[in-house]
Amino acid sequence: MRISSFAAPFCVLLACICFAAEPDATAVAGETLLVDLKPAATEWGTEPHGAFPDMKSGPRVVDWMSAGNQGGSWKDEVKIVKEIEKDKQLPEGKTYSSGMEDCFAVGGEFMTGVGLWARRMTFYHQLDYAIPEKSKTFTAKLYVSDDPRGFQWWGSANQQFAFTVLIDDKEVEKVEKTRLTLQPGSGELLKEISIQIPEGAKNIRFRVLNSPWGDGNANVELILNEGKFVTAE
Repeated sequence: MRISSFAAPFCVLLACICFAAEPDATAVAGETLLVDLKPAATEWGTEPHGAFPDMKSGPRVVDWMSAGNQGGSWKDEVKIVKEIEKDKQLPEGKTYSSGMEDCFAVGGEFMTGVGLWARRMTFYHQLDYAIPEKSKTFTAKLYVSDDPRGFQWWGSANQQFAFTVLIDDKEVEKVEKTRLTLQPGSGELLKEISIQIPEGAKNIRFRVLNSPWGDGNANVELILNEGKFVTAE
C-alpha cells in the first residue's frame, strides 16, 4: 500500500501502512556491504552562493534568512538501516518522515540502505568511506525517499539536486534531478549505479547538494540501497 496524504495547506494526513521490502542481501565472499561499514567522515552544511551574499555558509552551518533555521542532520550524521522490523507499520495518522531513523520508505515500501539528507536550498550532506582492499567495483540502487516535504507543510513540494560520487577527490558519477509538484509517497528509483574502482584507490565520497532554487528543496533524502563493494572477478 502506498504512503499517501493530500498535500495542501492545513492538510489532514491520513493513516497509512508501509510494507517491508527485502533487506540488503547478506554479504557473500568477495563482497562488502555498505550498511556494514562505518563512514570514515561525515559532513553537512550550507554552500555559499552569489545570489545570497548575506547568507551564512560552511560546514554544519544553517542560515536561510526568511526561510527559517531548518537544518541539521541525523543524530550521528548518518542513517544506516540494516533491516526492517517484521510487520512494521507506521503509527496511525502518520506518514513517512526522513527523521525516522529505523527505516527508509520508497513508493510506500520500507527499505534498507544508507542515507544522505539535504534539507533546504544550497544544503549538502556527504559521507566518506575507506574503500575495502582489492575492491574492483561499487554497485548500488539510488533512490529518493517518500518524504519530499520535511518542514514544509504548505503548497506542493519540489526538488532540484545533484548526487555525486568521488574517488580520491575525482568525480566518477553524477546524477542531477529536478522533481516537481511532489506529494508524500512519491519516492522512486533514480539510477542503478556501477562504478569501476581504480587499483589502489583509498577513499570514496557520496554527496548530495541541493540547488539554490528557493521554490524547491524543502527536503531531499537519498538512499543507497543494496550498496556493496565487489572484490571478486
